[in-house]
Amino acid sequence: MNTTNALPGHRQASRMLLYTVVLFLLYGLLPGTLVPPAEAILINNGLTHVYAVVPGGTYDGELLIANPDTSDVTLLLYLSDYLFDAEDTIEYGDPGSHARSNAPWITIGAERVTVPAGTERAVPFRISVPDDPSLTGTYWSLIMVEPLPPEEFQEVDNFEEVTDPTFIIRTIVRYGIQIITDISGTGEPALQLSGARLALEPEGDGPTFVVDVANLGTQWINPDTWLELYDLQGTQLAIIPGDGGRIFPNTSVRQRFFLPPLESGDYLALLVIDGGGQHVFAARYTLRIETEE
Repeated sequence: MNTTNALPGHRQASRMLLYTVVLFLLYGLLPGTLVPPAEAILINNGLTHVYAVVPGGTYDGELLIANPDTSDVTLLLYLSDYLFDAEDTIEYGDPGSHARSNAPWITIGAERVTVPAGTERAVPFRISVPDDPSLTGTYWSLIMVEPLPPEEFQEVDNFEEVTDPTFIIRTIVRYGIQIITDISGTGEPALQLSGARLALEPEGDGPTFVVDVANLGTQWINPDTWLELYDLQGTQLAIIPGDGGRIFPNTSVRQRFFLPPLESGDYLALLVIDGGGQHVFAARYTLRIETEE
């Protein structure tokens, strides 16, 4: 009895080896550099598309997708929401999952397209902004472009015909193209700083100044950030660039500034967040450095 029950389970486990394991990487949104596989596609007109819109307006765009490989590639296109915070939490929600999602406004021209080897294909999309006068500020989402595995890696339906199960690991790069819509003449970013501290991190030669930046406003901001370091006499010691990066409404990022080696003592720091125009924010801090003798 035990043997009879165990046999189907064993056969089922063997069949599972036939499935392709796909590791998805979101390309173009995360910090750092990803090296795409040889068959990766190219988005020739950028991974960010920004539109100034008005309620009730309709706007057409397109994705220019190139296939530099020697084989045809079939792509799946779909919409996804996108949220993140300073704790490195990233959420890819269903379209319309939060109040500032514009995914319900977007229609993609095709859900599945094939790009022949060595060619480029334009995939249109349309943004239909609701005729709602209460809309204000920035709304955004992602168009995901996912290469599908070729036929030789598709799942097998008839396991009884398979005599040599194979376990396959295949990496697929999934592209996320940000579609950002700004309601013209409305919205302002409102930044809140928190958690300012000194930390020791392996990337730096000295202590690291860390601060979280949240956008409590209604408009996105893509600022340059830097930290100006002074001694107590006002002599400037260094200008240290930060990570920058987009901060959408109700999201946050963590900024890190790698300080140079410093002697023990107190220092003055001026944090500057420059989003262009009137969107410039600054904060002053006193830093106490204590080094071991």
